[in-house]
Amino acid sequence: MLLSVTDLKKSYPGENGPVAVLDGVSLTLKPGETVALTGESGSGKSTLLHIVGGLEAADAGEVTIDGTAIATLDDRGRAALRRRDIGVVFQQFNLIPSLTVAANITFQARLAGVEYGHLRLENLVETLGLQDHLGKYPEQLSGGQQQRVAIARAILPGPKLLLADEPTGNLDETTADAVIDALLAQVRMAETAMLLVTHSDRLAARADRRLHLQHGRVTA
Repeated sequence: MLLSVTDLKKSYPGENGPVAVLDGVSLTLKPGETVALTGESGSGKSTLLHIVGGLEAADAGEVTIDGTAIATLDDRGRAALRRRDIGVVFQQFNLIPSLTVAANITFQARLAGVEYGHLRLENLVETLGLQDHLGKYPEQLSGGQQQRVAIARAILPGPKLLLADEPTGNLDETTADAVIDALLAQVRMAETAMLLVTHSDRLAARADRRLHLQHGRVTA
């Protein structure tokens, strides 16, 4: 398994004591597999994604990515793992306003020291329909175009695992369909595993497998 999550638990302080958000969550993800994670708002989907990505610590349980247990790594080790093996696509795009589209796309790869090759970059840009926007800045793009830039940035370094947190949540239905088409095409072309958090049943149906998070637990 590329990703193995075992008995993950996470609580946050509440007025009447700790509130359990994740209560024994377990799941696996094979190389090249896409899994959609659904659930109501506040069910802990984003928390789970953050823990898997090494951005937040669990109270208990284990997350292993390609044989490496995240809990055994220090801050520097987790940062290196994220740069090397994990790509993230956020709902809010998180592009850097002062950088052009071209610079935003290559930012993560350069940070990770990944040699991606000009042909790979050109093919990715063309597939995502961004070839006419490379010299523009994020504020000059539509929401759908910005999300395509975010996808290109996450995919270019060749991550083993892609974490997508409501990647079409800010887009209209037509644009969302186009963006998810592009995202799935890139994921399958690169044989990258993807854990996709979404509220959309239509989007979840596009994944190889679907899991539902409810009351802190995952069900098929």
